[in-house]
Amino acid sequence: MTLPTDAPSLRVAVVGGGLGGLVAAWDLAKLGHRVTVYEKYPSFGGLASAFAIHNTHLERFYHHIFATDLDLLELVDKLDLKRSLVWNDENNANWRDGVTTPISPAWRLLFWGQLSVWSRLRLAFWSKWASLQKDWRPYDSVTARDWILAHMGEEVWRVMWEPLFRAKFGEHADRISMTWFYGRLSARFGPTRPGAPKGKLGYLLGSTQVLVDGLLAQLAGLGVTLKASHPVTALLGGPGRVEGVVSRGQEDRYDAVLCTCSTPEFLQQAGPLLPEALRSQLEGFRYHGSVVAVLELSQSVTSAYWTNVLDKDKPFLAVIEHTRMIGPERYEGAHLLYVARYLSTDDPFFRASNEAVLAEFYRHLKPVLPVFQEAMVLKAHVMRADYTQPIVTPGYGGRIPPHRLPVAGLYLANLTQIFPEDRGMSYSVALGHKAAALIHGDAASLAPAPAA
Repeated sequence: MTLPTDAPSLRVAVVGGGLGGLVAAWDLAKLGHRVTVYEKYPSFGGLASAFAIHNTHLERFYHHIFATDLDLLELVDKLDLKRSLVWNDENNANWRDGVTTPISPAWRLLFWGQLSVWSRLRLAFWSKWASLQKDWRPYDSVTARDWILAHMGEEVWRVMWEPLFRAKFGEHADRISMTWFYGRLSARFGPTRPGAPKGKLGYLLGSTQVLVDGLLAQLAGLGVTLKASHPVTALLGGPGRVEGVVSRGQEDRYDAVLCTCSTPEFLQQAGPLLPEALRSQLEGFRYHGSVVAVLELSQSVTSAYWTNVLDKDKPFLAVIEHTRMIGPERYEGAHLLYVARYLSTDDPFFRASNEAVLAEFYRHLKPVLPVFQEAMVLKAHVMRADYTQPIVTPGYGGRIPPHRLPVAGLYLANLTQIFPEDRGMSYSVALGHKAAALIHGDAASLAPAPAA
C-alpha cells in the first residue's frame, strides 16, 4: 500500500496493548501521528504477555515461532532481536490409549500404528494437498468434520482430529469451518522467511517479553503515551463520528480510535455509536476462553516438547513441556510444563478456584504422563484469558466486519478478523500494520478543520 507522505498529524487512541495494538501505535508514531495506547491490565502484551520467573520471563500462554511467521520474524529483525532468536528441532508426539508415539518429523505419522496404513496415507496426502491450495473460499461453506470424513476418512476423524476439535471447541466441534482447518494447514506448511529453517521451532530467549519491551522502548522514544491499567469503558462521539474515549472516568478527545480488544469488549465500549446492523453482526461472534496451568517441576515428565492428547474425555488437547525446547538451566533447573483447557467462559470450570483447576489437571495428567507425581510440583501458576479462540463456523468469511467501520474515525483490528488463518502472534503483527496504514491513509479526511 502506498501511503501519503504529506498527511496531517492525527491524535489517535489505540485501545488494547497487545502485539497488534503496539505495532499499530509504532507505525502511526513513525508516520508523525500523536498516539496514546490504553491497556486495561498493568502490563502490555495481551495474549503474548509474560510473567517473571527464575530471573527471566515466561509466556503466560505458550508460544513458539514457525519459519512461516513472516510478519513476526520481520518485526524481530526491525527490533534488532535476532540475536535472541534460537531455532530447535520439532519434537512432537501423539498420546492415545496410554501410548505415546513420536511424530516428528511429520513423515513419522506414516508409521503411526494406531491408524491403518490406508488412513495414514490419506491423512498425509490430504493434509499436504489442502496446505497447497491458494483459495480458501471453497472451504467456507463446509465444516471441517465433513471435509475430513469425505477425504481422510472416518478413522482419521475419530482417532486423530475429533479429540483435538472437541478439546479446542467443545460443543462447537462438529460445526467448525473447514476454512479454519485449512488455515492451520496452509500456515504450517506455507512459504518461509529467507534464513528461517523450515521444520524447526523458533523461540525468543527471555520470552515474548523481549519483543514487548522492544516495542515499548520504540514507542517511548517516539513520544507515544502508554497508559497501563487504563481500561476504556466507553467511546465518545456523535452521529457517524467517533470523538474520543472514556477511561477511569476521564474523557479524552481524539481524531481516530483503533480498537484491538475483543469484540464483546468493543461492543460494550462502542455500542451506541454503531449502526444497528453492525451491532447485530458483531454480537454473533463467539469465543472460547482458556485456563492455563504453568507447572514448575523438579524433573522432566516427557521426552517430547508438544504432546497431542487424543482423548475426548481429557480436558486438554496437549501438554507442552517448555524445557524440552529451552533447557531447564535457563530457569534455575526447573522443568516447565504447560497444561491448557479451552472452554466457554460460562463453564463453571473457568471460574473455579486455582486449587480446583490444578486438582482436575493433575488427575488427568497422570494417565498421560505416568512419570508425573504431584510431589514434583515446586510451584504452580494458573492463568485465565476470556477471549482466546474465536469460534469459526461455516460462512464466517462473509461475516467479518471491515477494519474501517461505518463510523468516521473508528477502526477495529482483533482476532476475529484474522482469516482464513487462525489467531497467532504473526497475524496480530500484520493486523497492526494494516490498521495503521488505513488510519494514515484516511488522515486528510479525519484531521480537524483549521481554526478560522
